Amino acid sequence: MAGKVNMFLRATHRTFSGLTEDAEHEWNGPFCFIQAADPQLGLMKAWRDGDCDGGGDEWAEEVQLTKHAVEAVNQLSPRPRFMVLCGDLVHAMPGTPFREGQERDLKAALKGTDPSIPLVFVS
Repeated sequence: MAGKVNMFLRATHRTFSGLTEDAEHEWNGPFCFIQAADPQLGLMKAWRDGDCDGGGDEWAEEVQLTKHAVEAVNQLSPRPRFMVLCGDLVHAMPGTPFREGQERDLKAALKGTDPSIPLVFVS
């Protein structure tokens, strides 16, 4: 891959940079991938407060859990070919006060993912 690729913008035009048919069409040795779901930054406190339709003003606990998951994924051998992250990535809805901060902090937590493990988002 030429140049630096934004780890959050690798999918475009129904392709995924670094995972091409030419490079990936044959099974070659051990293969595994990670499927993770629902980091949903902001949900835990909202759930405890009984305000799941709003709330979400704190998400440090979810950030720590996400970082812990990233550390565990990075330790796997063989190295996963990619990691799919699906479901609710953040709790705040678009246009609400906490959305931008939750997205920023989720990206920061995921930046610790080993660069050899592409992230695929399905949300």
